[in-house]
Amino acid sequence: RLARDFREDLDAIQRINVPTASGAQVPLAQLATIEAVLGPQEIKGERGLLVGYVTMNTRDRDEVSVVRDAEARLQQAVREGRLHVPPGTYWEWSGQFENQVRAMARMRILVPITLGIIFVMLYMGFSRWWVGAVIFFGVLVSASGGFILLGIWGANLSVAAGAGFQVLFGVVDDDGVVMATYLEGAFKGRTFTGVEEIREAVVAAGLKRIRPCLMTTATTVIGLLPIFWTSGRGSDIMQPMAIPSVGGMAVSLVTLFIVPCLFSAVEEWKWRRAR
Repeated sequence: RLARDFREDLDAIQRINVPTASGAQVPLAQLATIEAVLGPQEIKGERGLLVGYVTMNTRDRDEVSVVRDAEARLQQAVREGRLHVPPGTYWEWSGQFENQVRAMARMRILVPITLGIIFVMLYMGFSRWWVGAVIFFGVLVSASGGFILLGIWGANLSVAAGAGFQVLFGVVDDDGVVMATYLEGAFKGRTFTGVEEIREAVVAAGLKRIRPCLMTTATTVIGLLPIFWTSGRGSDIMQPMAIPSVGGMAVSLVTLFIVPCLFSAVEEWKWRRAR
């Protein structure tokens, strides 16, 4: 870029000498037509290339799906010839969605690891190896409630929702452990003469643990309900985190019956096999 003294006016620019291949100096006015026009206020560049920005916001949808749909539309327009991209020109997406893509990729690793750790701890915590699988089945059932409430509420599956699912898995796992621990203690060292006796023992043990499990569910749901009515700063993150927990805890009421039923089914099968 020329110094300011050499580019103050058009006459000064036209008198700029340009060296030729023979060594002669030719005024710039003989090589180009110079005029003053209105131009951009700022010229931006990245990676040694000129760059222009198109900004946008999303509503009622997550950023990742919007970017994927927009990219598909642009690629289709290029294939159909409705959009012409000059040589050396390209576009790329940037913004908040990049953070969500990285976080979701991390969640795809953390969630299975979390479920795996829960299963291993359940397997190691009971003398009957299959009790952990029974409780784990209840955990998976409760996850369906979280997805159902996400669909009803119209929320997207985001990083905050993934964190809510992990909280849900921990709470539901506690309920299953409370129920299964008492059932295992009630059956330890006992012998049964028939299927009816096994079922009566399961019902008696389950009735004594139903109240603590209901209290856990109630306190969790009541504690998260105020988040649904918040509309201030941070509510866009807190609400998706609370929705899976509330929906899953509501469905986890079914798991209070699933764990005893599966426990009874396995014990009945073992009794028939022993006969």
